[in-house]
Amino acid sequence: MKGQKRPMVEIAVYDYLNKVLPNAKVTLNPLGEKQGKIISLKFDKQWQSYRAFDVNPGRYLLVAEAEGFESDKREVQVDPSGLKDMFILGKKGMPFYYRGKIKVPFEPPSDLLGVSVKPALSGKEEEELLTHARKLKLQPEEVGEPIRKDNVRVFRLPPRMSEQNKREIQQHLSEHHLVRAVGPVIRIDKECVSFLTNELVVKFKAHIAIEEVPTIAKRYKLDIIRTIPYAGNSFLLRTGIQASYDLLKTCAEIVKSGIVEYAEPNLIITAVDDQVNPTDFLYVQQWHIPFINLPDAWQALRNANPPGVTPGNPGDLTFGSENITIAIMDRGIQSQTVGGVTTAAHPEFNGTVTSGANKIYQFYDFANMVAM
Repeated sequence: MKGQKRPMVEIAVYDYLNKVLPNAKVTLNPLGEKQGKIISLKFDKQWQSYRAFDVNPGRYLLVAEAEGFESDKREVQVDPSGLKDMFILGKKGMPFYYRGKIKVPFEPPSDLLGVSVKPALSGKEEEELLTHARKLKLQPEEVGEPIRKDNVRVFRLPPRMSEQNKREIQQHLSEHHLVRAVGPVIRIDKECVSFLTNELVVKFKAHIAIEEVPTIAKRYKLDIIRTIPYAGNSFLLRTGIQASYDLLKTCAEIVKSGIVEYAEPNLIITAVDDQVNPTDFLYVQQWHIPFINLPDAWQALRNANPPGVTPGNPGDLTFGSENITIAIMDRGIQSQTVGGVTTAAHPEFNGTVTSGANKIYQFYDFANMVAM
């Protein structure tokens, strides 16, 4: 339509330490039969991202390059509504894992194993686990209370140990009755840790039939655990060996095959008790926050309810529809079961939404994978 503006493209580029890269080169390369000229995006200091306006809708190869970092690229679709995307660049040869279609490079912590343990260990059980770990020549790593609350412990392997010996130690540790899962650590700080399991989540492209998946899984020496119905053509797959960085290579091979939307490791990640506020000191480490446009939502709330100003009419700000069901994963929601009915002990989850339906549709214990 004459006079109608074409879409805007906005791309954030970070390094593996979660710092914005203002001197990167970001380009959109048109794909298809009618290839136009390459579009270079310009860095906007105010928005801390690369932008291009009046971009024709269509398929593009999006490329991000920066001096001292390994470049990255992916095919994207610019819709009439525009495109927001992100790159995280690492140094050449760094290991990486996928979160959706985003490649996340990282510096592997030296010889650390993350361990998911039985919930609420007693003092006696804690000592039993430590004794077993020390027999395996493992040393406990000091971690913050939030990590311990999530029933995770971290141990350091002996230095200069062969990969075979590491795998044997990991196997022995995983067989202990207080241990649920063991895997190499990917990221760690005092408040949060993430580590590998021997599982990965794969979403196949729409043209891949369910009947084809067993053959594909066998090709990569994977077993099918279950489908993930709420995520489309998605499956939880598992290797037959202990968790290792080799799983990331398998994910990369599957992505390279071109038959999947994404293939990412099923990480164990402890919760972070942060504030819903972009001034949170852990904000720069949380790449997923800008990826889901959460800062825009915060800004909308600020605009609607400025500090010191009483909110206006209810219609000034929309809180969505009562017909939308959301999922909340939280270790701190205490439940109570009376007469076979499970309810929340926290008052924020009691009562109903505007339609009269209960706020809580269904409790689910993700640790034991059972409905409550």
